[in-house]
Amino acid sequence: MGSLAMKISDWGRICAVTATMFWLAPALAGNIGTAISVKTQAALEQPGETRMLAVGAGVSQDATVRTDESGNAQLKFIDETLLVIGPSSSIKLDKILFTPDRKAKTFVLQATAGAFRFATGKSNHSAYAIETPVATIGVRGTQFAFGIRGDELTIVVTQGTVRSCTRATPAAAAQCVNAAAGNTIVSTPAGSVVRRTVGAVPDVLRTVLTLPAPNRALPDLRDAMRGVQPLNTPLQGPNRTSPAIEPAANVPSAPNLGGVPAVPNGLPNAGALPSIGGSAAPRLPGLGR
Repeated sequence: MGSLAMKISDWGRICAVTATMFWLAPALAGNIGTAISVKTQAALEQPGETRMLAVGAGVSQDATVRTDESGNAQLKFIDETLLVIGPSSSIKLDKILFTPDRKAKTFVLQATAGAFRFATGKSNHSAYAIETPVATIGVRGTQFAFGIRGDELTIVVTQGTVRSCTRATPAAAAQCVNAAAGNTIVSTPAGSVVRRTVGAVPDVLRTVLTLPAPNRALPDLRDAMRGVQPLNTPLQGPNRTSPAIEPAANVPSAPNLGGVPAVPNGLPNAGALPSIGGSAAPRLPGLGR
């Protein structure tokens, strides 16, 4: 009898644990990351509901994060990937699936407008892709900032390598370029150009300059660019005819972005940053400080 009672008791415990795991599984499966910093206003849109995003809130696949002109947010995913979302931005957590060992099988984002910072986590780099209206960004183990304004995508690579592939149009074939740290990619429907990054920040990225992630070192973009040395001789600016770039070409260096002169001792103070492509947007205080 004692042995039978023990078996029944053990079976009861197994059933209880199994039931608990069954009920918890959907919650664990749905939570792919957490908001680690939020400045108003940032909204989280999920199927069937829209609510304000708050620090500590979980995010799930298919959710869209939108910020207003003063809002920003930072997300940390379960594989330690970091995403900084600047003001007036919109991005969908489109297809993000993790394995039991907390690595992504698929990590696809859809960014439609605004400025962002991105740092890969522990997942295989081939899992990452960021879709934009202009091009698809392929990540190769990296930290970079990217901004979307109209039909132009700007990517500043500060660590690792990024690949940008434009979409095929009736007027132009799809084109892929690679850029290593210290280079900037500018993609439009007509194609992509890789230019050497110099001591000035494209205007579309100014709003994410001082948004480092608080839970892991993601350097201020200006600090990350301090070690980038400009070319000794400035080359053509973006308004001149661009050199032809073969599809899937690796471009080690390129012209000075916008003809901005080299800055000898790193970047100027934030208030003195030159404008590229428009008037300067107001800077935000460091997030998470």
